[in-house]
Parts: sequence; C-alpha cells; structure tokens
Amino acid sequence: MVITRDGKLAAWGENGSQECEVPNDQIGSASVVQVWSGGENYALLDDGRLLHWGRQLRGKAFPPELSEIDAVFSGYPAAVIVRDTEGNISISGAAQSRPVFLKELKNWEDVIVGPQFIYGISE
Repeated sequence: MVITRDGKLAAWGENGSQECEVPNDQIGSASVVQVWSGGENYALLDDGRLLHWGRQLRGKAFPPELSEIDAVFSGYPAAVIVRDTEGNISISGAAQSRPVFLKELKNWEDVIVGPQFIYGISE
C-alpha cells in the first residue's frame, strides 16, 4: 500500500480472499498521514479520522467512532491501539468490530503491540 502525492491511497496484492477496495471515497478532502497494512488495514487522516478496512470486514471500509486521533499502533491478529490527542487509549481486536475506549489508560506516550502482548509507556 502507498500514499500518493495527493494524499490518497493505492494498494495491490494477491487478492487470495477477494479484492479489497481502498476507501478513497471516504477520505474526501483530507490527506492520508500514515497507513498500516496486513490482514486489516488502517489509514490515519490529517483531520484526525481513522479508516479501517480489510479481511475481517469482507473488504468493506468503515470509519470507527473515533476522531482527533494522534497515533495508531497496529499488531497481529487484527489488533489496533489508538491514542487520541490527549493521550487516551482505545483498543480493538479480531473479536471486536468497534474500538473500545479504555478509561483507566490515560496520558500514554508510546505503545508497543505484539502477537500476544501490549506494552505502554506513560508519563
């Protein structure tokens, strides 16, 4: 997957399961800042929105109910940790379709996501 000069996405692969459309229609006038790719795909937009699409979603994209996202940390399988601009953490995984806000996790500086662990560094 690549970010084009105009801030949109282009992707290619083996299409072993099915073709997975890139959600450029949902990007609108925003630009893609960062992408994470694998069985699940995430794109962080410059307006703070996060798009998610891929195998578990049968190729369809949906915008999670999150905004003002500062960083995303993606792991396997289909796990994503999202930090908002105030350092609050939300987590999603293969068994969840929407991110869950973790109220007890605040002011995180960095997060590391692996196949069987999540580590975080707080202030």
